[in-house]
Amino acid sequence: MHASPLQCNDLKVENSSLTGESEPVECTVEKQSDMVTEAKNFIFNSSLVMNGEARGVVVRTGDRSFIGSIAGLAGQTRQSKSSLEIEVEHGACTPTYLWPRRV
Repeated sequence: MHASPLQCNDLKVENSSLTGESEPVECTVEKQSDMVTEAKNFIFNSSLVMNGEARGVVVRTGDRSFIGSIAGLAGQTRQSKSSLEIEVEHGACTPTYLWPRRV
């Protein structure tokens, strides 16, 4: 879910789970950037309100939200085999001969 504030009163949110920024960001009603992660006029489900208050409207939820789209991209990644797995599979198919050692 992400929302757009209609009114803000000294609202500061922490978006570190989304952007990696450790400092709270002051939210505004006006659009500041076209990039969602840099926009100060959006509040995300993962945001922590550190100060102030606001009233707003939810603009996207679920898979259509910014965080939902990230989750969708993560689900599309394909897990490739590690080099160890490839070697183990190759070794399992290769005949191995053991000769007794004479003492």
